[in-house]
Amino acid sequence: GTRTISILNVENGFWIPIFTGTPDLKPTGDTPVFVAEFFYFSATDANGIPSIYRINPIAPSAPELVLDDALLGSMTLDGILIGLLRDGNIYVQNTVSQFTVQITNTGNCSSPTFDAVGFNLYFVCGGKLFMYGLDGIKPIVDDIVVGSVSLGPVDGTLIFGDGQSYFMSDLNGANRRPFMALSNFSVTGIRWQPPLPMPAPEA
Repeated sequence: GTRTISILNVENGFWIPIFTGTPDLKPTGDTPVFVAEFFYFSATDANGIPSIYRINPIAPSAPELVLDDALLGSMTLDGILIGLLRDGNIYVQNTVSQFTVQITNTGNCSSPTFDAVGFNLYFVCGGKLFMYGLDGIKPIVDDIVVGSVSLGPVDGTLIFGDGQSYFMSDLNGANRRPFMALSNFSVTGIRWQPPLPMPAPEA
């Protein structure tokens, strides 16, 4: 079968379908992203080649191709930068200038995730968690196996884990603490939006 992309109205519990896959365009299982008035998602063509598309959920029409031969990972809130996957490597594209830079070349990377302000990009390569920013690329968690990363439920935090055991840390990987443990099933692509403000320290 094929996937249908829908939006849930959390106030009334209604699911609103906005695109159903076709033999020529099949949505992948990657997490879609809302930016401004557009809904971005990954889909494969009839030849199995993935690309990134967008659609206006208010007035659905044929999806518009944004970037070919790529899987969507993350976007900055202003929609200017896209963190994407291509052949197992992390890239970043500026949607205004169309300039694209390759961040990794190992072919075993996943889960590109921008922080809330778009200064840093987090991603996983070979089971390790990395951060890319003004200081270049550096590992921030390399003593446990990491399968995915996302922004945490509290502003200024990350959630990462191997699919069953998850941890929360500061944005630099410090102050790691257990977050949740799952059994009998595996989870990826945890999203919290928007994150809650960081609680004020107790007096």
